[in-house]
Amino acid sequence: MSAGVSGEMEIYMKLLIVDDEIQIREGMKDGIDWANLGIQKVDDADGYNAWHLFQKERYEIVLLDIRMPGMDGIEPSRRIMDLQPETRIMILSGYSDFKYAQSAIQIGVVNYELKPVNADKVIDFVRQSVQTFELNNIRNLQHQQYQKLSKNNLIKKLLSGSESPEDALKFKEYFGFSLSDPVCCILAETDGDFQGAPTP
Repeated sequence: MSAGVSGEMEIYMKLLIVDDEIQIREGMKDGIDWANLGIQKVDDADGYNAWHLFQKERYEIVLLDIRMPGMDGIEPSRRIMDLQPETRIMILSGYSDFKYAQSAIQIGVVNYELKPVNADKVIDFVRQSVQTFELNNIRNLQHQQYQKLSKNNLIKKLLSGSESPEDALKFKEYFGFSLSDPVCCILAETDGDFQGAPTP
């Protein structure tokens, strides 16, 4: 994912507005206080340029018109979700078409709204999306910390001679090689009070 973690909990969030009507794009871009919602970068594009821009920037949130000249919003939504499944997409449609709404939901689009879209609905969607990314970031950090702790504990068990068969399997998973390999060299810096395996 392209979001950069600049602090322990802060995520750099980017949003893309896609519509062939420049007045609509500029109105949405200038009419909402995106920074107050946690968005650091807001871009807009027509349907022709949107996919190329997304490939370059990997936006976390996309507001997408479903019908534009020569295309609809379903295909670019499918491409976006294939490339970056965690992207949060809100489709904006001038048509009350159940078929399009159903197709959008099937490919993972989070929200489907009819035009003219109430600004409060867009704000709520973006706020919820930012919260979702923040929560996922917390979980990822916790998982990384758990993995680091597990690796450290595993090495301590190995050096103290108290590893189990299950630990050997975890070792291969964490470090990419097996303790049963012909040669296994491990360099570890221990705490001052570490007690190694007893000498036979």
